[in-house]
Parts: sequence; C-alpha cells; structure tokens
Amino acid sequence: MNLLEMILAVLLSWPAFYTETDEQPEARRVRLVMAALAIEHTAKQSAEPKQMAAALLTIGFEESRFAAYVGQGRCDEGPKGARCDRGKARGYWQLWRVSCPAAWELPHNTREALRAETACAARIWRGALLRNRSCHPAGKIAGAFAGYRGGADCRWPRAAGRAQRYQRVLYRLKG
Repeated sequence: MNLLEMILAVLLSWPAFYTETDEQPEARRVRLVMAALAIEHTAKQSAEPKQMAAALLTIGFEESRFAAYVGQGRCDEGPKGARCDRGKARGYWQLWRVSCPAAWELPHNTREALRAETACAARIWRGALLRNRSCHPAGKIAGAFAGYRGGADCRWPRAAGRAQRYQRVLYRLKG
C-alpha cells in the first residue's frame, strides 16, 4: 500500500463520531478521502512523511474524531462540550483563526481548506515538537501533543495517551 492508502485505511478503521452513526458509508468515505489527500499532501512535504501523517491523524482524531459536522463547519450542531471551542476553532485539527488565518478565509471541507488546515497543523506540530522535546515525562512526542494545544502546560497529563495513539498509528503506517 502507498501512503495515501494507508492513511485512508487508518481513517476508515476508526468508528464514526457517536452522533453520526447514520452517515452513509459512501458519503463518509468520500469525506475521509478528502481528508486523507490533504494529510498525504502535507506529509509528503515533510522530511519524515509517515511521522507527519501519524501526527496529523492523531491530532485530527483526538481533536474532532474526524466528525462530519466539524469538517463541514457546523460546530454549533455538535453535542455540548464538542462545539469547536465555542466556535473559536475550525476543522478536524481545531485551528483557531490566529494560528491559521489562511484556512479561515476558505469554505469548509474543500480541498483548499483541508490543505491549508493540514499545513497549519503540521507547522504547529513541528514547532511544539522542537519547543517541548524535553519537558514531558512521557517523552518528546507527548511534549509535542501538549504543546499543540497552546503550549500552556507542556506536561499536560493527557498528552501521554495521544503519544501512545501516535505510536499505534505510526506502526500501522510503517506496516
């Protein structure tokens, strides 16, 4: 399998968001193919494409579960506590306008928006990886996940679980 096929296999292996179990399988596949293409495009620009793809997949899963309503810009329709930081964030990677103005200028769930979002998420991830490489007890990957969320606390306890998911995803991509 090539990188795109592996990314898509990971996305399709995850369950639909719990409020979207009625999404038609073909519609879900089309939506996730668009996300996979954007992830692959950004990952291939990285020195370590599989690691970047694993990071983008993990961030997207942890931030939005790749829910359709998030990708389509309908955050106000999400369940309480899952409304894109009360409308301050957008897209699967939950990017705020200040951290990704380019994506905020584009319509939701378009090829261009998804590429802009993955590029911003990758930039933020790389910066967090460099900045927080030695501050989290669970290691540099956990530090990067802690830093991705704003860098307020590079020892954020939940980052260790995200680092574990990243390792599982990376293992599947190296398959």
